[in-house]
Amino acid sequence: MSTELLHQELIALRQSEEKFRSIVENANDLIFLLSPEGSFTYVSPNFTDLLGYDLSELEGKSFVPLIEPEDLEICYQAFESAIATGQKQSGVEYRVRHKNSSWRWHTLSLAVKKDANHQVVSIIGVARDITERKQVEQRLHRQAQFLQSIWDGVDYGIFVLDVLNQGEEFRYANYNLTMASISPVPFETLLGRTVTEALGAEAIPLKYQFQECIRQRRPLTFEQCFGEAGAETWWHLNVTPLQDGAACIYQLVVTVTDITERKRMEQERIQAEEALRRSEAALRQQSAELEKALRQLQNTQAQLIQTEKMSGLGQLVAGVAHEINNPVNFIYGNLAYAHEYTRDLLSLIHLYQKHYPDPVPEIQTVAEAIDLDFVLVDLPRLLTSMKVGADRIQKIVTSLRTFSRMDEAEFKAVDIHEGIDSALMILQNRLKARHNRPEVRVIKEYGNLPLVACYAGQLNQVFMNILANALDALEERDSRREIEAMQQFPSTLHITTEMPDKDHVTIRIADNGPGMTEFVRQRLFDPFFTTKPVGKGTGMGLSISYQIVTERHQGTLQCFSSPGEGAEFVIKIPIRQK
Repeated sequence: MSTELLHQELIALRQSEEKFRSIVENANDLIFLLSPEGSFTYVSPNFTDLLGYDLSELEGKSFVPLIEPEDLEICYQAFESAIATGQKQSGVEYRVRHKNSSWRWHTLSLAVKKDANHQVVSIIGVARDITERKQVEQRLHRQAQFLQSIWDGVDYGIFVLDVLNQGEEFRYANYNLTMASISPVPFETLLGRTVTEALGAEAIPLKYQFQECIRQRRPLTFEQCFGEAGAETWWHLNVTPLQDGAACIYQLVVTVTDITERKRMEQERIQAEEALRRSEAALRQQSAELEKALRQLQNTQAQLIQTEKMSGLGQLVAGVAHEINNPVNFIYGNLAYAHEYTRDLLSLIHLYQKHYPDPVPEIQTVAEAIDLDFVLVDLPRLLTSMKVGADRIQKIVTSLRTFSRMDEAEFKAVDIHEGIDSALMILQNRLKARHNRPEVRVIKEYGNLPLVACYAGQLNQVFMNILANALDALEERDSRREIEAMQQFPSTLHITTEMPDKDHVTIRIADNGPGMTEFVRQRLFDPFFTTKPVGKGTGMGLSISYQIVTERHQGTLQCFSSPGEGAEFVIKIPIRQK
């Protein structure tokens, strides 16, 4: 070989070595050479960057001190196998000590280099740092162990179903230990089988729920019974769909709680409650019958008391009215003559004064003593006042007779307005002004009503009860108000009558008093219910009124009220009774 050719080969060899050295020095992996005895004969420069050692600390030294003692066995095996077989050893994972005493995970590949006599002269090693991967694997392993402990440690069963045929069928894929313990059949025999194959007819309602979960694409909870009556098993199931990256549901995770014992207790409780309900129903029926009998007895007693009371009162009122009426008529009838005689006498006196302006001393003395001039002026006024009083007494007597209606105990067509006016006349003393309050204003808006067939005396009693209760409420409210407030917002009764249709009349009696709560309004017509203090009222007025309107006259009596808004009573009765 010529000198020039040899020189070219040397140049090519140096270039190749430089290229190899550049690759080795810039590689991310650790590259090293070991002698057959296991000592480093070469280490790549990045040993310093990756493991912190100076190259001088490693060359000529054994690799053993760098290896975690637990991993030496696997490293020895790879090293000896490479020498013995001459074959490449790959995928050896071990821990190597960093100079700062931390441990790094490496994966190793070993290859042998032989001489011309096929004797191993060196072992080439390439190591890659896989610490981060191993840390991730360890975390995943710990998580897997944690999840597995949960999977097998929870006190409810879990099984997984593969979704087949776009949700038409489901196949058992996995289960936990609790599921195996609560299942009436060995659960391992279900793996790989579809729900239809495993359960037969019982699969139909179960598959419906699974399909519903897929359709709604959200967790679904339900209860399911398996087995025959007397030996059934009840499960509470919660189904959760799992989706892949394409939003397709590929599995269902089903959690199961055995609620057989709870269902049995519920059934026993239901049976006990049903027996209790039947017993309570019987007691309620008995109680209702007794209450109905008591209520009828109370109503009958109240009606008898009220009837007797009103009968006595009516007789008393009629008797008093009759007794008053005779002398009043006598007085009223003679007042006209007295007025005429007085006028004549006064005319005669005026004539005497005109023609005899200077009477004798005796007449003059008497005239001054009786103040004749005043008597001449005041006597006509006195007679006029007496006539007004007699008129007033006649009206009161007429109102008493109208209110008592002693001559109208049966149905009779009457003027409703007369009954209302008679009640107002009797209550006149409570309406007029007093020293501590102004008068109660009465606003009457009477419609054009026909004569109404009714028990007039009883209906007048209803008007009296409602008006008296309204005045009680107004007086109770006014007792807490200043006189200025009462003058600015006076107490008012508003009475309206109308015909809502051709067969009925409606009487509305409203006040602007304090109103009442819903509790009071609901119980207003109950017998013996009262809001008045002890000793005032019996609690029967509105109850009797309700019976008179609803039972005796086939009508309705309603109350509308709320606190602070006053109260309105609405009476509606037929014009003609059937």
